[in-house]
Parts: sequence; structure tokens; C-alpha cells
Amino acid sequence: MQQTIENIHHLSWPNSPDPQNYLHVKWIRRLQIIPYIIIIYIGIRLSTLYKERQSINQELGAQH
Repeated sequence: MQQTIENIHHLSWPNSPDPQNYLHVKWIRRLQIIPYIIIIYIGIRLSTLYKERQSINQELGAQH
């Protein structure tokens, strides 16, 4: 009985996106953004650490 209801639903709404499929696609699109966010975050962290290290080296150089 449930199967026939699903078949009728698909026949009556051929162009409508399946809500579960739609959510799935939405999450895939969100997950595709995450690696870029991580790369940008790591880049910012590395640049700040590099600047901090440079300033520490300059302070050590000034002491000697």
C-alpha cells in the first residue's frame, strides 16, 4: 500500500524535488565549502605565527 502511494506521488509530482534529496544536495554544497574555510584559516594562522616569530627574532637580535 505504501509503495503505491509513493508511486502515485512521483507520477503526480514529476518535477518536484524530493525533499530528502534536496536536503542531501544542500549539505553536499555546504560540505564543499568547508575545505576552503580550513585552508584559509590555516593560511591566516601560519601568517600570524610567521609574523610573531619574526618579531621575536628581531627582539632576540636586538638583545645580542
